Amino acid sequence: MHKLVPLIALMLISMAASAQTTKKEIRKACSAEAREQGLKRAEAKTFREDCMQKRLAVLPASEKKLTAQQERMKHCSAEAKAKGLKGEEYKTFRNGCLKTKKT
Repeated sequence: MHKLVPLIALMLISMAASAQTTKKEIRKACSAEAREQGLKRAEAKTFREDCMQKRLAVLPASEKKLTAQQERMKHCSAEAKAKGLKGEEYKTFRNGCLKTKKT
């Protein structure tokens, strides 16, 4: 276990430096670490979530950009909230907006 700490630190540094690191790659690396540590079910899930949060926090801002779909979702949600929609009205408006909105 004590040998993993320097290895994990090195991995974090190299991941922060990598311009091509994606959320999917981070998830895979965190899952692999959970398996290496022999974690199962809830423990593994908690470990992965913490691991991903830490690794995503060190990514440069340029890699935290939203995808086109995420941008549309953000825009449609903000528009629905601005109109004061709630519950089913909110969902209906947002879904319709997502289907027609192209940014």
